[in-house]
Amino acid sequence: MDSLNTAVILAGGLGTRLKSVSGDTPKPLMPINNKVFLDYLIDNLRKHNINDIYLCISYNFEKFTYYYKNNDLKFIIEDNPLGTGGAIKLAFQEVNQKNILVLNGDTFFDINFNDFIKNHFKSKADISLATKKMEKPYRYGTVDVNGNRVLKFNEKKEIDKGIINCGIYILNSNINKFFPKEDKFSFEKDILEKHTSELNIVQQLSDGYFIDIGIPEDYVRATEYFKIK
Repeated sequence: MDSLNTAVILAGGLGTRLKSVSGDTPKPLMPINNKVFLDYLIDNLRKHNINDIYLCISYNFEKFTYYYKNNDLKFIIEDNPLGTGGAIKLAFQEVNQKNILVLNGDTFFDINFNDFIKNHFKSKADISLATKKMEKPYRYGTVDVNGNRVLKFNEKKEIDKGIINCGIYILNSNINKFFPKEDKFSFEKDILEKHTSELNIVQQLSDGYFIDIGIPEDYVRATEYFKIK
């Protein structure tokens, strides 16, 4: 039976849009009630028996290693910020797995990871993508789909509704051959958008709660949401 127990959380970004609130604290370590935001992601993974968890970190990485010094998390430290693509490329070099679950460290999406994993293997996907229907998805890129197959990734634009990419992936190591030689690149632009037609990219649509703490208003929303969790 196919299984997956390894997750990589991308937490190396600079978090410039939240600076007015966060100061020099990395977004994933922003306090949310009696925890930090990243704790909620980790707790959700462990609830689904995903316990082999790596953090890809760069900006202020010492804050992560100190906060989680008594945890069994593993760290992948980027000497220089590599972008989402470069971080994933490095993760595949560090993690000896055929398939890995990848999450953005500043977003939370309440999905059933067990179903997500099962459907990934069932569809023989190169990339599985967690998606959500959203009204006025101005802040997010959207995807065009045919059934569950992703046909196109669209830039952010003002539309009334669309299906958004929620930044949670299951990646098969087959995608390694599409990585550029450079160490620093964007997973979204240089892999997803550029090679959509060459890869079997499958969406899993969910109506679970989604929050991205990239801007101050949504950080406040997150503190309200997790009060009742």
